[in-house]
Formats: sequence, structure tokens, C-alpha cells
Amino acid sequence: MGFYIRRSVSVGPFRFNLSNSGIGASVGIRGLRIGSGPRGNYIHAGLGGFYYRGSLPSGRTQPSRSSVDRLPSPSAIPDLPTPRTSDDVTMREISSGSVLEMVPESAAELLSQINEMNQRTKLSTVVLFLGFAAIFLSFISGSGGFTAFVVGVIIVVFCAARYADGIRRAVVLVYEFDPEVLYRYRAFVEAFERISSAKAIWHVTAQGNVTNRKRHAGAGTLINRKGLTISIASPAVVKTNISVPTVPVGSQTLHFFPDRVLVVNGKKVGAIEYEDLRLDVNTTNFIEEDLVPSDARVVRYSWRYPNRDGGPDRRFKDNRQIPVCAYQEAHFTSSSGLNELIQVSTEGLLAQFAKELQNMAFPPTPGNAEKLFLYIPG
Repeated sequence: MGFYIRRSVSVGPFRFNLSNSGIGASVGIRGLRIGSGPRGNYIHAGLGGFYYRGSLPSGRTQPSRSSVDRLPSPSAIPDLPTPRTSDDVTMREISSGSVLEMVPESAAELLSQINEMNQRTKLSTVVLFLGFAAIFLSFISGSGGFTAFVVGVIIVVFCAARYADGIRRAVVLVYEFDPEVLYRYRAFVEAFERISSAKAIWHVTAQGNVTNRKRHAGAGTLINRKGLTISIASPAVVKTNISVPTVPVGSQTLHFFPDRVLVVNGKKVGAIEYEDLRLDVNTTNFIEEDLVPSDARVVRYSWRYPNRDGGPDRRFKDNRQIPVCAYQEAHFTSSSGLNELIQVSTEGLLAQFAKELQNMAFPPTPGNAEKLFLYIPG
């Protein structure tokens, strides 16, 4: 991964440029581009060391802006000691509500555009479907040469369709940072990247209280969990010039942009403002029946079938000791329905992430606000 701010974002023939003077956009091909920037409209042409640049009449409008909001401080969450399930435990699913309910007023226009682009039919899919039909018909006709010709045409048309999809299904977000906000967002992304150094990261999908602790190595609560991999990535139709920390949590994916969190579920996208996002971090003792990650701290050992005093129940021949590990958990919630829990094998990483997230959400000082520029190609 790695923190970055690109100076330009390209979408087909469109290019969005970030400079010290501001943000501009241009369209064209190599050797000929027409654009608009902080200094007005222009035309740029030339190849092989010979170039021409001329000014055109200006008609720019002021781009929209947005700023970062405050995030509440973290607090504790309940322990979830072991991942096993049983008939004597009723598991309660931990999942978020519909992203269609996550539509803050400040993000309504952006979400409308993203969801519209997501719903647009992919031309490449149509070409692929029709192409297979054409190949099948040409194959049963018995002409190998004609089939090879059809395959070649389909490949060319498919590549052109994918290129067109990249243009007609794109929302471009270009961010320009003042020094204070840049420092905060960089620290946030770096804290997020340190989480990826953990040997194991899980998404907790369900939990339940235990009625018979003897059958569950003394655990008071059981959980279901699945491994996950965090990354730097933006939603499929969003093109941007910055690093975007991304956490997949089941059917939904959280994308942490500087001004808000985008929540993606298939082709539907919602948003959560940082002032409505709550991140609770807690360290829990977890009875680990799977392989213990090398970075986990083992605090003690339990027995597979313990007595009330904590010793082994001698009635069970296969009774064995099980390590109890100190893991860290992060619970993401919001009033709009977000409810996701992740677990990390290394202590300290999530606490630092929560701290940087909180710092990033502080309102910028007057005159030093973050600027958000939204461009949506035709």
C-alpha cells in the first residue's frame, strides 16, 4: 500500500490535474488537449518537442467544498471469548442495516451520482453475452476460419466497450489538502496501514451467550468470525487521487475518505458522516481453538473441559489445554444503522487507528479547511 496523493486522475480521454494553483480538467488525446484550469481555459498541442499552448475564453464555475467533522471518543465493548458454536447457544447476527438508509443530507447528491453510475448497464457485459452467442452460431456453421474472424472482432469490440464503460460509469473525486488536514489524513492512513501488519484480522459476524460453560472451555460468550484483508482501494466507479483505506465487512465494504465514510453493498452505496460514526476499541481475552497467530500475546491457558475451580475435568480423556489470547476489537456503529465488529491479533494497532481517526475528524481551523472537488464526466 503506501500513502499517496496523485497530481492527476485520468478517465478515458478526461484528465483532472492538481497543481499549486488549484484543480483543472482537460479532454483529448496525446498531442492535443483542451482544458480548463485555475488560469482559465486553454488548448495544448504538439509532439516530439514542438508544442503550442493558447488561451480560450473562460466560463468556469466555482467547485463545491466540504470539511471534516468531529468523531466521538472510543469506549469499551463486551468480551467475545471464543469462535465456536453449539446447540445450547443462540447466536445473534452482527450486521449493518441497509445502505439505502445511510444518506446524510450533505452527501445526497454524491450518492445519487454514484448509485446512478453503478446501475448503468456495462456495455462490455452485453458484448460478452452477444459474443458468446455469435461464436456458438459460427461454430455450428462448421467454418473454422469464420469462427476465428468472429472471435477477433468480439475481442476488439469488447476492449472498446470496457474503455467506454470506464468513462460512462465514472465519478471523479479530486482532493486538495491544506497542510494541517494533509498531516491528519496522512497520519490516519499510516495508522490504518499498520493494522495490515497483524498476522490475523477477522470480521465478527455473530455472537451468543453460553449457558453451559463446561462444554465451551469456560467461555461466557461465543462468536462466529471470518478472516478479512484490508487494503487501499476506492469504490469501483469512483476515481480519486488519494489513498482510501478500505475494510470489507461481510456484504458491505467501508471506504474511509477524508470527509466521510462510503459504505458499499453490491451496486448500492451509502455514506456516514464522521460526526455520526462511533468507533469503540477494546482488548478482550479470547479462547483460541485455532492456530495462534505469531503476533498474539497468550495471557494464560484454559482446559477444553474445565471444572468450576478452573482445573481439568478428569472424566474427559481428550481434555487438553487451550491458549487464551489477548486480541483487540473495534466496533463501528452509527445512528443510521452501521454495526460492524472486527478483531485483530496484535494489541495496540486499533487503538492508534482510533486515535488518528478522531484527530482527523476535528474541525479544521478557520482559513485552513480541506477542499473537496467533485467532477463527473458527461
